[in-house]
Amino acid sequence: MDPAVRPLIAIPARFSASASALRYAAEVSARALVEAVWRAGGEPATIHPDADDVPGRMSRFDGLLLPGGGDVAPHRYGAADTHEDVYDVDDDQEAFDLALARHALAAGLPA
Repeated sequence: MDPAVRPLIAIPARFSASASALRYAAEVSARALVEAVWRAGGEPATIHPDADDVPGRMSRFDGLLLPGGGDVAPHRYGAADTHEDVYDVDDDQEAFDLALARHALAAGLPA
């Protein structure tokens, strides 16, 4: 591999109600994660969280960084009730993250 070409690492964006210097809702990546990918020799790329055609969308990437976030929705592991301590559940974000994780495992993509 050409050392001048950094591996392209996908980072799924997170939805945010606001971001500094923006007047609108935003899709963001944590700066610490972006910096970590850069320092490790990768080229970080934030991708829009939409679960359509994950294999096609991921075909250009060399790796995946899943940033984590709030709790997993209890319905995803068969629970009927939500505990009072469950926080920051986002079904759309989870669907995308799970589709990415499944694709990475199936394709042998570093994650």
